[in-house]
Amino acid sequence: MTNPAKTLRQRLRAQLPLFLVVVATLALVSVLFFARVHSTEIELDVETTRADFVVSGRQALIDALVLSRIGIGRLRAAEVPRARDQDAQVVRSDSDDIAVQIAPATAGDRTGAITLQDLVLPPATTVSLTHAEGSQSHRIDLTAAPPDLHVALSGPTALGITGAGRRTLDLEVPSDLTLHAGKSGAFLDLELPAAARGQLARQLRARNLRLHDVDESGDETETVVKRVSAILSGTLYFEALDGQQRKLRAGEMLQFAHSEGELRTVRLEAGGIALSFFGTVDGMTVGRGQNQVSLMPTWLEWLRARHGLGLFWGAAVYLCGLAVTAVKWLRGRE
Repeated sequence: MTNPAKTLRQRLRAQLPLFLVVVATLALVSVLFFARVHSTEIELDVETTRADFVVSGRQALIDALVLSRIGIGRLRAAEVPRARDQDAQVVRSDSDDIAVQIAPATAGDRTGAITLQDLVLPPATTVSLTHAEGSQSHRIDLTAAPPDLHVALSGPTALGITGAGRRTLDLEVPSDLTLHAGKSGAFLDLELPAAARGQLARQLRARNLRLHDVDESGDETETVVKRVSAILSGTLYFEALDGQQRKLRAGEMLQFAHSEGELRTVRLEAGGIALSFFGTVDGMTVGRGQNQVSLMPTWLEWLRARHGLGLFWGAAVYLCGLAVTAVKWLRGRE
């Protein structure tokens, strides 16, 4: 007499290989279609109204930049050069609250010129670049700054210093205004000449790139703070996917959990800040809240782009093996 329990166990044992193959196939397909690579290489060309990043190592942010006006704050001292009918002067503050305003002036047929020179940043300085809408003005906020900042002055120059009033310097020879940053860094308000572009240093090694601003709204009883995208337009290139492109819309929230690479170019323009970033990122998303979507490539996309031929033959061999296993199982049931 046949034992039903024994027969059931035999059937289950016979079906086990096929069951395991099916489970393994589903798991593999799930990983390929839905699991995403941990990090990927991208190139980003974007125009934005704000960009924040941390410099990697001691580097020059600005080599030389001709300006129509500059304001610098959070200073502990300012060394004013000797000018016609005026002696050199040093203005100091123990509370790092000195601010200066500098602009070219005119004297007869002569017009002055101002140039920000050799802005070299200490390692791990956080840089915030912000564009003032509808103007040629930009702010650079630094959490750390070199001991000395130099502004080259030439000809007649309008100068205002906190605690020392306003004056016009008439420089017989080009001279440097030397500024000493405070312990908490410094901020620089730059105004470019009409239709000019301010090119910052190239190949700037940077990490933790952010392209959003903080918006505060509310009333006297409650203030609501939220992050808003600063992107005006841009294109994202997936280097690991053969340069596949994704256009970025104005106001689209692009975020990285971590990023490290180089800012190949950074330009201060009339309509915003144009930058090109190349590097490695992880946790790349667009959107916010429940609408946040990952842009990290799936393993299937990565394999298809990097190892297309290997993926094809691997899939073919696997399917052949799966077919052979199914045939053997069916014959075993006969």
